[in-house]
Amino acid sequence: MMPENTPRAHIIGVSRDASLEHHHYVQGYLYACEAEGKSVATMVSYAENLARFQAIARELGLPGYPQDITRQHVRMFLARLHRQGNSPATVNDRLAVLRLWFRWLKGEGIVQADPTDGIGKVRQEKKVLKVLTPAQVRDLLAIC
Repeated sequence: MMPENTPRAHIIGVSRDASLEHHHYVQGYLYACEAEGKSVATMVSYAENLARFQAIARELGLPGYPQDITRQHVRMFLARLHRQGNSPATVNDRLAVLRLWFRWLKGEGIVQADPTDGIGKVRQEKKVLKVLTPAQVRDLLAIC
C-alpha cells in the first residue's frame, strides 16, 4: 500500500515500457495536472492516451523523444488510429490529449514547437434528431 502522502500522479504511474524520457515527461505532466486539481479519472485517461501514443509511435518507428515529434508524426498516429477502426470521436479525444501534453511541454520549454498545431479535428457525422409526430406527442402527454 502506498503511503498516504504519495502524490496521486505517482500512484497512477506510467508504463516503464516507454522510453525513460517519455516516462519522465508524462509523469511531469501528470504532476502538473494534479497540481491543477484534475480528477484521478482524468489523469488516468491522460496517462492511458499518452501510453497509447507512445506504443503506436514505437510500432511506426517514430522518435522516442517528444522534442523530435513532428506534425507529420502526429498525422501518422491519427491515421493509424483510423485504420484500427477507432471512431472519429475517439480519434479526436486522442488528439485532444496529445494537444494538451504538447502545449504543456512547450510551456515548460521542453519542446520549441507544438506538433499538434495546425492539425484539425476529424470530421464527425452530424447526428440528425428525429422529431416526434403530433400523434406521438399527444400519446406521450396522455401517459404523463
